Amino acid sequence: MSNILKSASNNLLSNIKPIEVKTFTIKIEDIKKAMITENTWLAEGRKEDGRVMKELFTDLDEIISDCLYWYETENEEIAKQMVRDLNEFKESNKKYRKRNKEKYRSVPAYGKYTDTDSKVLYVGTVKGRVRKSDDLTTIASRTFQHLGFYEKGSTGALHLWYWAKHSVKLNVIELTGQKEEYRNVFEKLLAIELKPLIGVHR
Repeated sequence: MSNILKSASNNLLSNIKPIEVKTFTIKIEDIKKAMITENTWLAEGRKEDGRVMKELFTDLDEIISDCLYWYETENEEIAKQMVRDLNEFKESNKKYRKRNKEKYRSVPAYGKYTDTDSKVLYVGTVKGRVRKSDDLTTIASRTFQHLGFYEKGSTGALHLWYWAKHSVKLNVIELTGQKEEYRNVFEKLLAIELKPLIGVHR
């Protein structure tokens, strides 16, 4: 395992110069407006004229490679407040896990913030492809889930619409030309560096 980690680290460092971070600002009011005014939101209609977040999904649908991504807030205090809000939601929501699966939302593990100074909420990775079912790229599909627009609450994601009160930034790095088996290692290395307050990276 140590050899794989060392190889992945060297590989990442040797390719650090061409790496570009694409950043998308996601306003909480847009998330709420989209869900309220487009409550029959379908993934297939994400780029239709008039959609609140058309530009976001249009841009994400151009990213077809493997990706690392992370969500961050404006500052560390907001990040800690969002962790408190998530933990509160998770506690109130768990009663639905067996009794009402339609209301249940599978959010990440309880966040920790007391001993960590970070404005990064969550770090993740996706394998690049375009889904046949709805023509979404995987990063667009995963964002769709994280924002809370996906109808299946059993799918693990941030589900921001259900509990978030603050805007966030989504950052995406395309892993072009990297070996697929390194993708999860890169995610762990990024998590070590960014110290996300939500989720588990062993």
